[in-house]
Order: sequence, then structure tokens, then C-alpha cells
Amino acid sequence: MKRILFFATLLFFWSCSNNAEISSTAAPITYNPKDFTVKGKVNNIQSKKVFLYNFYGHKSNCIDSVEVEQGGSFTFKIKKETPPGLYRIIMGKTLRSQFMGGGDQYVDLIFKYEDINFETHFEFPFDSMKVTTSEENRNYYAYLLETDAIKTKLDILLYCLQYYPRTDKFFKVVAKQYNEVYEDYEEYIEKVIKTNKGTLLAKMAAFEKLPYVDPLLGKDKRNEILKKEYFTKEDFTDTLLLHTDLIPTKVIRYLSFYKNEKIAPEAQEAEFIKAVDIILKHAGASENIYNNVLDYLIEGFEKFDMEMTLLHIYDNYVAGGSCLDDKKAQSLKDKTDAIKKLGKGQPAPDFTFTDNQNKTHKLYDFQSQYTLVIFWASWCNHCQKVIPEVKTLYDNTDRNKLEVIAISLDKEEKPWKDYVEQNKLTWYNYSNLKGWDCPIGRSYYVYATPTMFLLDKDKKIVAKPFNVRDLRMSLQ
Repeated sequence: MKRILFFATLLFFWSCSNNAEISSTAAPITYNPKDFTVKGKVNNIQSKKVFLYNFYGHKSNCIDSVEVEQGGSFTFKIKKETPPGLYRIIMGKTLRSQFMGGGDQYVDLIFKYEDINFETHFEFPFDSMKVTTSEENRNYYAYLLETDAIKTKLDILLYCLQYYPRTDKFFKVVAKQYNEVYEDYEEYIEKVIKTNKGTLLAKMAAFEKLPYVDPLLGKDKRNEILKKEYFTKEDFTDTLLLHTDLIPTKVIRYLSFYKNEKIAPEAQEAEFIKAVDIILKHAGASENIYNNVLDYLIEGFEKFDMEMTLLHIYDNYVAGGSCLDDKKAQSLKDKTDAIKKLGKGQPAPDFTFTDNQNKTHKLYDFQSQYTLVIFWASWCNHCQKVIPEVKTLYDNTDRNKLEVIAISLDKEEKPWKDYVEQNKLTWYNYSNLKGWDCPIGRSYYVYATPTMFLLDKDKKIVAKPFNVRDLRMSLQ
């Protein structure tokens, strides 16, 4: 199930791979006297177990788990071979998160061959953090709290400037205040870098530093400047940053500058392609970082079916040779071959089917101006949102203009037919009841649901709508 509004929760897209699900399957670790310890005490913790995760680029893996003692204390033993980097202790969900579907509580710690002791509160782990052993982590949390406060001020001031009348004298006061706060921010970052020289904290502070953009500019002009100035030459040279979550976070933020909900899907992909070229140009400063970012972009655009972007990445960054593993490179080649075969303007593969009324039809015999072929399944949660939306569009469109062939990838007859009947799906319905083992689905290279193909009267592919909004635009 893939069809989620792309970038509606942008900083989660792909980034969800940074917050892997809690697992207690970490392999047992043996220790020796020279290893290090991370001792934590979390007041009011609800969980009986906590999990230690590492980072490598966009990947996050559980490397250990320990029981929580009475009073909220726990101890991780860190092998001396463990590489320096940012590590995350995942502590489980609050009652509110369990009810509302939120994420896990966690704390991040910088490890560099030293013991770490800390105490915090389960409900407010960052604000309540007290590091008793590890100077770098004390400085790290001071940095987090200070920069968070400054960024909040900047956001509030920028919001005021965007909506407050420019002719009012208060507007100039706010503009001056914004510039003063940014100067304070810049001075603070430089101080952190200087006083923590040589540490991961200093590298992280430099990497995260926000460029200055004139607050009097509108959002579009601000974005254009950020597109040009967001990365620096130093951003992708230090491979130690691969052991944090900062690189994927920065990549996602940069992509957000190119997001425009007002333009058509094809135009949006063209914008993302521009972003990809700039990102990979900067990432090329380090081979290891470049390969990791390339892999990250491929995974993300695959997840959200950005086919033209994937095609661009393959043709320009993979086909001529890359460090992607052979299996992944071949998988991407197969997908791009399918994209080319089923691209806009290409003839759709013909097929014959017997519908749920036991009537046989052939795709190329349909005479409507447009034919929508949609692959779905009754067990697909997102399909249950999309199918009713397609039905509403279908019911309000003349049959001479639009016909729908809905191909179910169900394995069981009853759930499929019950859904069709209960939702009064009067279009053409078909299923061979073999799930993904569907010849029609294979001919259309379907690997997720729902997947839509909009065909013209000659059965050439007009569009592959991402959602019903895209479908409506394609029918106009």
C-alpha cells in the first residue's frame, strides 16, 4: 500500500527508515573489561525494556536491548570497537502516543569512547535531560535546547513579517529583531564549533547551520535562495556524519524547497529532478556519502512511485556504473524498463477478462473516451480510501467519457465480492483470486496497490495518476 500524499508528511517520508520499529531481536553481545557503559535513569518510564539504535546514513539498526530496573534505571555496555557517532535509545510510547498513534520516546547520545551517565523524564526526555558523565553530551543537549529556542523565535518573527502590514511601524521593529536573533544564532553556532573543535558536536553544528535569507522576501523568493545556498562545499566531505541522522534529514529538507502542491505531477517530478541533480553534485565530495545518498533517493522515490525521477536517476547515475549492489541495480533497471514500456503515450497491454457478472470483455473493445484500469484489493487500507473517491468521480462522469476496469488482487472471493456489493461498484470488476499471481498485473508491472492507468480511446497511456486529484486533472 503506497499511495500516501507525497510530502504531506515530508520529514517522515524516507525518514521513517531512520526510526526503525522497536525490535528485541538484537544479537547477544559479549563484552570485555575495556568496554564502555551508557547508564540511564528515566523517571516515570512506562516500558520494561529499552533499545539502542545506531545510524548509518538513512539506515537505523537495533544493536542491543536491556531490561529497565525498578526506578527506571538501565545500563548498556558498548563494545570498544563501536564506531563514534550518534546513537538513539528508544524507550517506547507514552499513553497519549499509544492512543493517538504517535511515535516512540527517545534520547540521542553522542558516543566517542567514553562512559555516559544521564537522567531524564519519560514524558519530556530532551527538555529534562541531565548528563552527569560526558562533557560532549552535556554540551550537545545545551546546544539542542539553545538552537531550538532560537529557531522558534526566528519562525515566529518570520511568520509575523509575512502577515503583518508592511506600512505599520511595528513591521520594521520585527524585521530588526529577526536580524538580531539570527546574528545571535550565527554567533552561537560559531562559538559551539570553536569551543568543541574536533568533536562530532562541532561537525553536527556546522552541518546543521541555517543560511541567512532576507526575512522581507516572500516564501517563493526565500525558497529560490535556499535552493542555491542551502548546501556548502563542506557539507558532504566528512564521513563521520554518516553515523548520524543529519544527512537524510538535510536531503529531505532540501527536497521540500521544490515541493509545489499547485502544479501537475509531471511538473512536480521535473522539480524534484532538479533537486536530485544538485544533491548528488554536492554528495559527490565523498564517495561513501554519495553512494549512501544515491541509495536513499532511490528508495524514497521508489516508495512514492516517482517514475520519471527514478528514470532520471537510473539513466544518469546508475546505468553507466555505480556502487549500488548488483541486486538493487538490477531491480532498478527492471523498474525503469517497465517505466519506459508503460510510459505516457505508450500503448497499454491488451487483455481479456471475465467480470463478476460472468461476461467476457477485451480492453481494446472499450469505446469510451477514457478507460481507467485500477489495480486494488479489499485488504488494502489505502484502497478503501481511494476506491470510494474513484466511485464518486465515476458516478458523476458520463459513460461515454470514462469507463473503469477494476482488477482486484484478492485471493479470497467473499471479501472481494462483498466489498464490490456493499460499495455498489457498478463498473467492470475482475479478479483471478490469485493475489499477485495475476497475468494482467504482471503485464502492467504492478507491485503495489492501488495502481491506476488512465488510457485514451486508442488505449494509449495518458497518465498514471498518483491519487484521485491527479486523475481529475488528467480528465480535464
